[in-house]
This record gives sequence, structure tokens and C-alpha cells, in this order.
Amino acid sequence: MNNTDQSIHFDYRWGNWDRESLTIRSGVEHWFSWTFEDGTRTSPNFQIRFDESLLNDSEIYREYVLEQYANAEQSCNGAYHYEFDYITSTRVGLFDIED
Repeated sequence: MNNTDQSIHFDYRWGNWDRESLTIRSGVEHWFSWTFEDGTRTSPNFQIRFDESLLNDSEIYREYVLEQYANAEQSCNGAYHYEFDYITSTRVGLFDIED
């Protein structure tokens, strides 16, 4: 969920796969899922990287390996929840809201 009033641009990837880019607008939720192959019950790490600085002349890249768990419900309701929100008026962070 993006709780800021700005669009958040970030890269993500599963394990060592190629990075993909996504933009989440203010107030929008997005979920990611991994499809298990027959007989497997593990997935590669899910990584996200973004520039937490909201200033045009500054870049502060942060990379996270996110907590994940298996769930049959393929929606935001069944997902582990993280939210983008402000750290300060010029910085955005990613917060685990499950704790």
C-alpha cells in the first residue's frame, strides 16, 4: 500500500532473476505472488529496491528482502502487508505492518 501522496517507483525481483520495475500511485495496493512448481513448497527471496529520497538532487537507495508466506488466497487480503509511508517530509520508507 502506498500511504504517501506521491507515486513510488521501485524495482523488485525473485531470487537472482532479472529486476522488474513498477510504479504504485498514492493510495494503491499491489500484491506479488510466486507459483510453486509441483512438489516444491519454497520460493526464492523477494527483494525490493527504491530511492527513499523525495528530493530530485538526492538518491538514497534501500534494498529489502521481504517476509513472505504461502497463502491460497491470491489477493492483497491474503498477503503479508507492507506499506510505503513517510519517514520525514523528504524521505519515504517501507514498513512491515504485520508486527
